[in-house]
Amino acid sequence: MSGMRWTGWTMMCLLLPLGAIGCGRASAAPGESAHVSLANLPEGKAIYDPIKGEMILEIPPIDIPAAMPGMDGMIVTPATRVTVPKGGFIHSAVVEVVDPQGNPLPANKLHHFNLIDPGRRELFGPIALRLFAASKETGDAKVPKLLFGVPLVAGQQLLLKAMLHNTDSAPVQGARARLVLGFSEGGLAWPLWQVFPTQLDVMFPLGGPDGEKSFDLPPGRSEQHHEASPAVPGTLIGLGGHVHDFAQFLEFRDLTANRVIWRGVPYEDEDGTVISMPQALFYRWHRLGIHIEPSHTYQVRVIYDNPTADTIKWGGMGAVGGLFSPDRGAAWPAIDTTDAAYRQDLATQLRDGNTVGEMRMMRDHAAHDAASQGPKAKPVQQPAHDHGGGHHHH
Repeated sequence: MSGMRWTGWTMMCLLLPLGAIGCGRASAAPGESAHVSLANLPEGKAIYDPIKGEMILEIPPIDIPAAMPGMDGMIVTPATRVTVPKGGFIHSAVVEVVDPQGNPLPANKLHHFNLIDPGRRELFGPIALRLFAASKETGDAKVPKLLFGVPLVAGQQLLLKAMLHNTDSAPVQGARARLVLGFSEGGLAWPLWQVFPTQLDVMFPLGGPDGEKSFDLPPGRSEQHHEASPAVPGTLIGLGGHVHDFAQFLEFRDLTANRVIWRGVPYEDEDGTVISMPQALFYRWHRLGIHIEPSHTYQVRVIYDNPTADTIKWGGMGAVGGLFSPDRGAAWPAIDTTDAAYRQDLATQLRDGNTVGEMRMMRDHAAHDAASQGPKAKPVQQPAHDHGGGHHHH
């Protein structure tokens, strides 16, 4: 189990239409997904290859604009639906961007990629379940397939969305972003545990006006936090996190028990730029992980120290995420498509990302970087151990 990686099954957000959502309330057990109609969305490809043990989910081709002075070329793809062709379990995931002939493009052509299951809800809130998120820094996500699997159901519809990136002076024609899933149909006794991604961020569940999960950083020390309770009891198998530059630490705390479950101090380079966050596994020989329950309140908290004299627009973010195994016999919470938060989240995320939200943040970041001459933060030392008692993985 020491080879597990959690980063891809965690943070970020995006997607989905208000008008395309079927209304009402549906019951969904852990291995099931409620039906949500996405017929109004453009359709991508979903191909299952039983020989390779892969399922490929692909967004239709799109052109990435050329870089301009002071600004890289970027484009956000439309929210795209795919229909799962075969039921089974995900045990790994990797994102690729390819040209029209299927040849891989450089990794820096990807800014980020998101996969959402609108038929299941998040553990800590009534919005659609974020199944997978990745950026160019994320790397692959993988768990042992005999032990763990994220369930998919034949016929369920999933949502894909990506932001693509170009540093070249010429546009990239017909780029295709796709997610390659390690996938198996499972057996009578495996995987031993069905697991689900879970995430909680300091702007949860809806973010800012356009769904942004980033926030402004004032000069000096500042804090952001959010509290929530899980809808069902179960076990956290591992956690990781995401922060921006100048973050001091990110933590996940059981407020009811007054206990820090995990604290992560970012790894930084000599300029103070965040390179990565530590990840923790909570298993022991006598337990699967750390048990959490609906009767307790949990908090995600991030501390920043901005050494400049200016407020940094969209400069902060704080999110934790990992894998969660519901208690045996626990019914995964029903999704309610009439819930105001569910509808607002999905409607907001379906907006054209090239005019609001994420693209606006990227433009503001570029303008700030071009104008800023302020000092970078000093390197932060990584603690020798994390508060979850798990092992560190890079």
